[in-house]
Amino acid sequence: MRRHRKPGQQRGFSLIESMTAITLSGLLFASGVPLTSSWVSSARVRDAQGLMTQGVARARALALRNPGGVTGTATAAMLCLSGGNLRLIAASRSPQTAASCSATAALWSARLPASASVTAGGSALGCLAFNNRGVAVNPAAASGSDSCPTSTSVVIASSSQNVALTLY
Repeated sequence: MRRHRKPGQQRGFSLIESMTAITLSGLLFASGVPLTSSWVSSARVRDAQGLMTQGVARARALALRNPGGVTGTATAAMLCLSGGNLRLIAASRSPQTAASCSATAALWSARLPASASVTAGGSALGCLAFNNRGVAVNPAAASGSDSCPTSTSVVIASSSQNVALTLY
């Protein structure tokens, strides 16, 4: 059974009601944008933190296995950071050469999230080097090559988010 409308009754929303709904949804959207960008920045820092932790653990494990047979304070494994790319480099056995960031063969690699930066001691981190005992060393002291900090803590930053990370 159909109902008939009385003359003068209208169906739907008025223009004022529609504009009010659009204005309220615009305000909610505008207030949510800063929260979303903060959330994305925090996620990037957490991703970079996980990759750095994984890279350091792999580098130390590789250094302890010492596939290149290096001795003393020579670099058994090196974690290199260049252009947002993390690469794990091992010393070579034939010819016996300490690990260096100039090596092309990486055993493991990962890409840090966009706009994430890693610093150690106030300057950008380029590498972390480990001897055959898994202890951080600075290969520049012995060979004049890559200069790696021996610091065990780094700061990972993305936009307004900063996290201090103790590596080992």
